[in-house]
This record gives sequence, C-alpha cells and structure tokens, in this order.
Amino acid sequence: AYSAVIAKVRCIPGCAPDGRRDGRLISIALMMQDYQSGSYSFNNLKKPLSEFLLARCEATVSPEDLYLTEPIYIELSVDVWVETAQQDQAFQIQNLLTARIREFIDPLGDSGGWEIGKLPDENRFAMLLRTTKMDAVVRRFCVSVRRVEHDGVHECGLNDLPRSPFMIGVNGEHRVHVMFVG
Repeated sequence: AYSAVIAKVRCIPGCAPDGRRDGRLISIALMMQDYQSGSYSFNNLKKPLSEFLLARCEATVSPEDLYLTEPIYIELSVDVWVETAQQDQAFQIQNLLTARIREFIDPLGDSGGWEIGKLPDENRFAMLLRTTKMDAVVRRFCVSVRRVEHDGVHECGLNDLPRSPFMIGVNGEHRVHVMFVG
C-alpha cells in the first residue's frame, strides 16, 4: 500500500540478503512493477520506505537490522523438442508453446505469477507442456537457469539451482524445436 510501483513483497525474518542468519534481522524483498527496466524505481523508493517502516517498527528494530532489497532475478530458459506430422503447423506450435511458457513464468502475468522465494519445478513445466492442446507431441524439454549476482553470472540446470528465499523466476530465452514425422 506504500506505493503503486511495488508489485510484490516478501518479508524474510532472521536472514540477510547475503545469507547471514540472525534472529534480529528483517529482510524485505521488493519487486517493482518496472523491474525489467532496472533498479531505478527500487533505488528511489528504498530510503523513504526504510524510514517509513522504521518509524512504525518496535523500538527494538535498529536500522542495521532492516534490509530492503530487490529479489534475486532468476532467468528461466526452456528448450522444448516436439514432433508433428503437420509441417504447416510448425510456426503456430512454436508460437503457442513460447507464449504458454512466457505466461507461466511471468511473475506479473495474468495468473499472478510465482511468489518471491518460489520457483516452478520441472514437474510443473512437464505438466504445462503436456497439457497444451496442439497437433504435436512433446518428446523432451530442459530448463536452464541464469542468475546475475554481485559475484558474477551463474548458469545451471533448474534442479541444480541452490534455493534462496530471495529468488523469483523471470523469462529467459525459450526455444521450441519442431521435428517432422510421417
């Protein structure tokens, strides 16, 4: 309610954004409506919001114990291999699957997206792909992740990603490979 530019919020008690644990710590992850444009909105809001919260907190909460941070944006990229007998349907299949994947991952999509700290697992992706009505059969898929942090860029498979309560999934690059049979 503090600002309309805030899209999602998660309070993470007892943990600093760097992973340090202490019962006095209060971390608040704020995802902005315009997160894709960079940190400008967050940086403008951070100091006044911190002052606003500290003025309303218990006296035992010190400014050193309150962290306002952006989520760790995890780029999810999906590769899908499908087979079809309908050669004239290749572009429609690619567009349909890409749109379904993008909407599924979009943290601010019509479905409300995933919450901060939650990422879909490969079973959810499998269900999404296999329940998409199309003239093709999903043969296999893989989900890779990319995250940019203070210590560099990290890439791995979705199942190999160390989890953090500060993560949120965003769209990476999706590729649909169509193979023809028959």
